[in-house]
Amino acid sequence: MSFNLRMNTMSPPRQVNPSTFFVNGRRFHSVEGRKLSYAEVVRNAGFPVLSVLTVTYKDGDRGGSMTMESSVLVKDGMIFNVADTSNA
Repeated sequence: MSFNLRMNTMSPPRQVNPSTFFVNGRRFHSVEGRKLSYAEVVRNAGFPVLSVLTVTYKDGDRGGSMTMESSVLVKDGMIFNVADTSNA
């Protein structure tokens, strides 16, 4: 009689690091490394998603802008600015 033993190949759970980010000066909490979409940033700022908006972000020395199709990885201390540019 033979036995076939299989090793448990499941990896240990990943460490979850909480992070804080800011949208137009308001503090929000998430998990570091989670993707944050344009729509989520806009909703956190209190704007309707279909508005004509400019969304910029700063992560330490790096920064950029977001479009409706984009998302960014959340890092602790990120700053997002959302501005209504429909009348600009």
